[in-house]
Amino acid sequence: MTVEEAFAMMEDAEKTKEDNTVFCEIDAETRKVTVPETYKILGVESDEDSERVYFRAPRIVGDKIDLATLGLRINYQNANSQKDSYPVDDLTVENEFITFSWLLSRKAVAYKGTVKFIVCAVRIGDNEEISNEWNTTLASAEVLEGLEVDLSGIPDEEGKDLLEALIAQSQVKLMEVGEATEEAKRSAERADTAADSAGHAADAANNAAEEARRAVEELKGGIGIDDNVVLENKTYSSKKIEEMAAVNWIPKLDGKFKFTKCTGSYQDGILTIESVDISTAQYAYFELKNLKQNTKYTVSWKSTRTGNIGGGIGVLGRKGSNYTTLVNTDTNTLNGFCYFDSGAYDAISFNFYCGNQNSQIGDSATFWDIMLVEGEHPSGYIENVRDIVKKMAWIDAETLDVASRFDTISSGDVLDIKKSGIYFAGSNLTGKPENTGNGMLIVAYSGESNRVYVYIGTNHSLYVRRFAGGSNTDSGWINKALTADDIVNNFTTTVNGKALDARAGKTLDEKIEGVKADVTELSGNLVYTQQFIPEIAKNNIITDLLAINTNGVMNVSYMYPGSVATEDASSLQGSPIKSGAFYAYREVFFIPNQGIIGNTYGKTIIRLTESYPTVGRIWICVYNTDLGKWSDWKSTTPV
Repeated sequence: MTVEEAFAMMEDAEKTKEDNTVFCEIDAETRKVTVPETYKILGVESDEDSERVYFRAPRIVGDKIDLATLGLRINYQNANSQKDSYPVDDLTVENEFITFSWLLSRKAVAYKGTVKFIVCAVRIGDNEEISNEWNTTLASAEVLEGLEVDLSGIPDEEGKDLLEALIAQSQVKLMEVGEATEEAKRSAERADTAADSAGHAADAANNAAEEARRAVEELKGGIGIDDNVVLENKTYSSKKIEEMAAVNWIPKLDGKFKFTKCTGSYQDGILTIESVDISTAQYAYFELKNLKQNTKYTVSWKSTRTGNIGGGIGVLGRKGSNYTTLVNTDTNTLNGFCYFDSGAYDAISFNFYCGNQNSQIGDSATFWDIMLVEGEHPSGYIENVRDIVKKMAWIDAETLDVASRFDTISSGDVLDIKKSGIYFAGSNLTGKPENTGNGMLIVAYSGESNRVYVYIGTNHSLYVRRFAGGSNTDSGWINKALTADDIVNNFTTTVNGKALDARAGKTLDEKIEGVKADVTELSGNLVYTQQFIPEIAKNNIITDLLAINTNGVMNVSYMYPGSVATEDASSLQGSPIKSGAFYAYREVFFIPNQGIIGNTYGKTIIRLTESYPTVGRIWICVYNTDLGKWSDWKSTTPV
């Protein structure tokens, strides 16, 4: 057997392997992705580039769109709700079908649980805008539980030993590559010994090369403890994770800002811009294309400025090349927030202003703690908030869900309504109480035939009607409105059915306010006294040293003095001591800006009095709302 014949056999074996490939099948009509059993389990959490999922789809879909001419990507969401996209780079055309694959990255399988994904195909036109887009429906698969080791807590000497061992391992693997490759060549040259010997040797060479590549890549990545550069699919020390979490904007904005009539920079979550041309408005801006359409959003920010103009934002919606102003009233608002509806726009543009025609060259504005959340939330920025309630709506009486139910009915019989909810009823509605005019009807169901109707008429009438098991138990409309005889103006009547006159409310209110004032004073004194009871501090064991309120709210439990007591400081968060035993007494102090009582902008001080390992050492860490971040821990050591 010649060398050419040996390699031909190897190629045939590879082709046989490809013929046995299992595919996720895509239906062009239903857009459904059928996931076979082979791919129901994607891998184990923290795998990286070790599994590949194959797909097959009709080449022509929709309105005669050729998928072979579009760019493909896999949009996915891992089990921790983190989203990303994988660009397909191996599309193959096979007659009427296309095939391609998804190499699973560490981010895709970083957490155990369900991974959701779709296939997205897009065509970009000459103007860099999307001219065609085709998507599948949502598919899912599972990631099994594994065990990831965080190397950030390994002492320097041990870490050095580990790196040296991995370097030595990679060198061995590289030697194996050379040896295996040479063996493959020798086996091929000895073709008369058998083609399978060459095949085995080539497989060994490929395997050794892959293992060596992984070892070298791990070394290049610093084994996940190189905190200098933030990259995808890498792990980081707890310190680095805290630093990244301090940048409170959900999308990654670094490098995405553009500047109009100004210069500036964006670094570590802080945007600084300065006017260089006052012929028109000066602002920095960026666009987001991945927001949900027709959805309410709130954007909030903190800001300062050197001039009299700027420090706020504007929001615009873009459709093609046309822009529509959504918010333009907050361009001079410092430390503000505003709402907007994303509508059916292709992208949303956020403009951060530092001046206009009335500014001076050199006027500047600084923005930080910029946050975008889904929904309308009329509140200022809250430190490190990631998840805020997304919907505000009426409670559906049948499902007890936050689905809005506020409809209008103008004809028909109220007894035909088969859904719980709140309705506005017209005067011509049949089946309602007589002579009640327009009104509001509230319907509550418990099963198909058990229901209650409450009707409130425009003449202040109130009627109730009950059904329990069928029409034979219909109670009819019962008038629940109060008459003059039902109302009393004293505090002594105990007759059932009587109501208290509103004029008695003033007397009750005065008495209640007096009691509330007494209780507030007593409870306030009690709370502030209990803060400093040694018994409270002794039992208040603290594991997250920086988990406090930075707005000057002191009368809550997590602001009270407490104890740090552990034999393993690596289990603590925000601690100046990272390993070994650590025992200290923690206190929290707040200094408002400009000495204004009640001002929530100021400096928060955390003080630790250490008892072990260094007796009497004082640690100080300060949060400054002007900067929006914590200082490093500073210590004083007794002489």
